[in-house]
Amino acid sequence: LAQTLRATGQGNLPDISQRLQDLNVALLYITGALDQKYRQIAEQLSTYKRVRSLIVEGAGHNVHLELPQHFNLILSNSLPGRTML
Repeated sequence: LAQTLRATGQGNLPDISQRLQDLNVALLYITGALDQKYRQIAEQLSTYKRVRSLIVEGAGHNVHLELPQHFNLILSNSLPGRTML
C-alpha cells in the first residue's frame, strides 16, 4: 500500500492545470474553507473561464462527508437547467 501511494500519490501526478483553458465543458471544483491547500487551488482555478470554484464554509477536505446535504444541494443545483449557488 505504501509503495502504491508513493507511486500514484498527488506528488507524482503531472500538473494539468494549463490544459484547463482548453476545456469544452464546465468544471465545478468544490472544497472546504478549512482545507488551506485545496482552497488555494480553488482560488487559482477560478481564473479559468470554464471552471467554477466553490469554497464551502465550515468544511475541510471532505465536503461530501462533512456536509453531505449541502454538498448534494450544490451538485443538484449545478446540473444543466438549474441555477448554481
